[in-house]
Amino acid sequence: MDAVLPGVEIIPFERDLAELAAGYAKANPFLSLGDRACLALASSLRASAWTADRIWATLSVDVSIKLIRNVT
Repeated sequence: MDAVLPGVEIIPFERDLAELAAGYAKANPFLSLGDRACLALASSLRASAWTADRIWATLSVDVSIKLIRNVT
């Protein structure tokens, strides 16, 4: 696959990530599919998930969550 931008990697959202994302629906039923896909990818890469959504800080998931805004 050609890179869209230098340094950008496209990672296919395949069955293993889809199943992991589906499991995150149990952590919080209000998470969007995009939220869950982000968490699944971060988990599979053993990376942190960065977000401005404060509810993520309350999740009980196996992913390191980093907030980009101060929680007040």
